[in-house]
Amino acid sequence: YTVDLDESLSIVPSAHLKLKTTSKSFLKGNCNLAFVLEQSRLVQSLRNSYRMSSFIGSGQNKLLRNGAWILVPLNVPSNTSEDLDSDVVKLLPKLSPGLFFGSNTKRAIYVDSNILLDSIPNLLREAATQPYNEEMEGATAMLIGRGTPKDYFSDEDEDNMGTNQRALDSSSTLVQNSAYRMVRIAVADKLFGDGFMELLDSRWMVHTLQSDDARLFRCDVLGEVVQWEVDSDRSALEFVLGLHDMWSRVIVKASGVSPWWIGDNVVTVPEQ
Repeated sequence: YTVDLDESLSIVPSAHLKLKTTSKSFLKGNCNLAFVLEQSRLVQSLRNSYRMSSFIGSGQNKLLRNGAWILVPLNVPSNTSEDLDSDVVKLLPKLSPGLFFGSNTKRAIYVDSNILLDSIPNLLREAATQPYNEEMEGATAMLIGRGTPKDYFSDEDEDNMGTNQRALDSSSTLVQNSAYRMVRIAVADKLFGDGFMELLDSRWMVHTLQSDDARLFRCDVLGEVVQWEVDSDRSALEFVLGLHDMWSRVIVKASGVSPWWIGDNVVTVPEQ
């Protein structure tokens, strides 16, 4: 599924793209959902087209489609309340998929609207593995892309700010990153960013929906986004990931066990 709440949206960017002839970038059936604005140009154009089809007797009860995507129009007020910031609304489907999918849904694959995956079946097979060694076994709560270290606030980003609101959002992110650097959680900097380095690529992720651990992790990330009033999850994801890792190590060491999920003896096996 993807999310694009741009009112000027006229096409989902990934709707008609193809990486190669062997790519399997979409699921079969009606499982490829794009959350878009009810007021968007794309929805209004399709509705007008379907009204015309219905007038001539051939367009009744049709799903709104754009390429392989089935559109799910959301009626989001243009001026949200102070308690429900518009940036948080945009991140809700991404970080809280359990609110949008039924309880029988096992996994949900999120992608940005301009991202195309090469093979969803391969990704699902990877998500269905779990860490394992001779003494312990774990579970996969989420798959997320590995990013390329780069400066969040490069000249390119500054040139594209455009408005005072964008500059304010960047200021909020700067404060957020400064606070995270002050915490300096007890993990290696080479594994988790220092607040400015993007070491995770959250443009795609695979959520495990029937796991309380996964749900609590997503809630923690969303809580950080809400607390700092930022429009991106990138810093919060790295911070919460490091925090969860730190506490996991503390808990197992307190029980007299070494962190078993790292090291050469750990392998991945199919879920039991």
